[in-house]
Amino acid sequence: MKALLAARSADTVLTEAFSVMWPDAPHRVLRSSVEAVERLPDGPVAWQRAGDAEHPVPRFAALCATRQTRGHVEAMALYAGESVERISSVEPAGAIVEELVRGAESRLARRGA
Repeated sequence: MKALLAARSADTVLTEAFSVMWPDAPHRVLRSSVEAVERLPDGPVAWQRAGDAEHPVPRFAALCATRQTRGHVEAMALYAGESVERISSVEPAGAIVEELVRGAESRLARRGA
């Protein structure tokens, strides 16, 4: 998360590097994630918990890190577009949706008044 918050557009790269489980699909990630995965040996770079089980994350997998991920998260696909530098904080999705709903309700109420 810190890497994404600190990133600039020049820190991203369009690549097909994370093609395991997503072949031939160009994607934009932080350059540092490509460099990190290239330095690691073959084998899992991390493990993700799903329910009661933990699953290995293969090197160059297209999977995103979650809160249930442990291992070399910096070597996983850190997806980021060129506008990444405009992100100043990360909020839970539910909080963002609530804010959007409050704003929409407020505008609709003003229109109806």
